[in-house]
Amino acid sequence: MADLRYQFENELKLKISQKSKSNQPDETALVKYFRYFDLNNSGTVSAEEFQKTITKIGITSLDHEATLRLFDYYDINRNGELDYREFATAVYGNQAPPPQYSQRSSPERPTTSQLRNAENQIDEILVIIKRQLRAQGIGGMIGLAKALRFADKYQDKKLELEEFSNVLGDCRIDLTHRQVERIFASLNKSGTELINYEDFLASLKGRLSTNKKSVITQAFQRLDNDRDGHVDIEEIKNHYDVTRHPDVTRGNRS
Repeated sequence: MADLRYQFENELKLKISQKSKSNQPDETALVKYFRYFDLNNSGTVSAEEFQKTITKIGITSLDHEATLRLFDYYDINRNGELDYREFATAVYGNQAPPPQYSQRSSPERPTTSQLRNAENQIDEILVIIKRQLRAQGIGGMIGLAKALRFADKYQDKKLELEEFSNVLGDCRIDLTHRQVERIFASLNKSGTELINYEDFLASLKGRLSTNKKSVITQAFQRLDNDRDGHVDIEEIKNHYDVTRHPDVTRGNRS
């Protein structure tokens, strides 16, 4: 097993060094390959996803049995899921020992007031972002959404801190680096140093008020003639009167 692992890790490092950007650590580049197959943003991959990842990297010399042996070796807790960030750290020799706690002590947890204060800070930053987007007009929010999706190279709706920060800068959202970090940390629910930018967009849109929800529900129910919970194009046609549309009144359309 030692020879197999030695050969595998050496080949893996060589492939990654050939593919990674000059300004990007090889360990980060390796993690990005695993992200491509981590569709649920869990920070882990199955044996099948592990094999797909190393194949995508360019390692094709291993048969299925050897790949499974390697996966079992790195799957320390034997739960069939490999934490690929811990794997990358182990491969590049930077794994730190786990923190040691005595039986009488435990890590300090934030107090209720600290949590509330942190939430207030996040809300304040979101208000700043919303204000700057409104100043850009109707295209502000649309442009931000497009920029986030364009930065999503793997089309998995996930971004790293640097990618997220660059998008905000490109969209003329003026925040300090610390403010960007706080927003990112609040969205980093999985602890994988990645965020789902759809969560960020949802936080900017906010929740509908009770009155707005009521108006939307009434409008939908009026369109939904057969009460099947769906509105199709024919139902819209039955309720939409185009006779007073400017193009119709001018004779451009009929």
